[in-house]
Amino acid sequence: MPDKKCTKPIPGIDRPEYHTRGVVERKSFVDRQELFEDAVTASLPNTRGVLRRSTVTSGRFSRLENIRLGDGLTFSALKGAAMTTNNGSFGIKTPGYLVVLGLPYVCFCGLGLASRFVPSLFLIFVLYGIAFPLIWAKRMHDWSSVGFSKRHLGKAFLWGIAAGIGWGLYTYVMFGRNQPFPPGWELQVVLAIPIWLLVLSPFQEFFFRGWFQTKLQAVIGKRAGLLMTSLAFTAWHYFPRFEGTSTSTLPLNSPAGIISTFIVGLLFGSIYQRTQNVVAPWLAHAIAGLALVLVGGMSFVQP
Repeated sequence: MPDKKCTKPIPGIDRPEYHTRGVVERKSFVDRQELFEDAVTASLPNTRGVLRRSTVTSGRFSRLENIRLGDGLTFSALKGAAMTTNNGSFGIKTPGYLVVLGLPYVCFCGLGLASRFVPSLFLIFVLYGIAFPLIWAKRMHDWSSVGFSKRHLGKAFLWGIAAGIGWGLYTYVMFGRNQPFPPGWELQVVLAIPIWLLVLSPFQEFFFRGWFQTKLQAVIGKRAGLLMTSLAFTAWHYFPRFEGTSTSTLPLNSPAGIISTFIVGLLFGSIYQRTQNVVAPWLAHAIAGLALVLVGGMSFVQP
């Protein structure tokens, strides 16, 4: 018999049996269905701030550890992705979850494509990339689910600076070593620092590393999540119009541009995995963006 003594109630769970210190008995499929909102995250052992379980048996949950809601999963949307296995445990159908996860990415790319034809929509596009992960974390009361944490903050700064400088040197060797700094580069850099740090880097890193990669890794693992996020990150660059505009001469359509975008996605994703803090790729991307300005690949002041 389970120990009926309850611990402190957890927001969002009303019934005492959720909080038992011992085994929680469940005798029917209906009861297990009612537990979905808790058990759905039990299959995501790599995600901080979710339910983790050491054993799930038919009709019985034993040793629910680190009970905490707020991974950032939209339970109502994910109900269609839930399944019950032969032993009565809960899991997530990876294809269904990936479909749900892909919807915000489709919206992201759709706004980017629309901005190709209506340039003023680029602002909405940027705001979406910044606001969506922040609103998600706010609603789920778990900022760590999108990479915002005080943990490893110093490590994140160091990795971000090192990766940004390293990629800046790569950018210079690949695209700028045979040409001087652009005219008025001092003013360009002064303007580029706040733009990259507060706008261009966060709208990409909050969405791709903080939100998208975190969710993918929880389902398909770190390596596959990193690879798929880097591919998605590379792909989105071809929806807006970057190359050949008055502010950008980035050679994205060249083989070197495509490969470089994918590699930098792997780099930013790797330092995010290492630090578990979105500050690392955020800072690295901003520094790498300054290198683009210095080699003339991006301009914020028209001659």
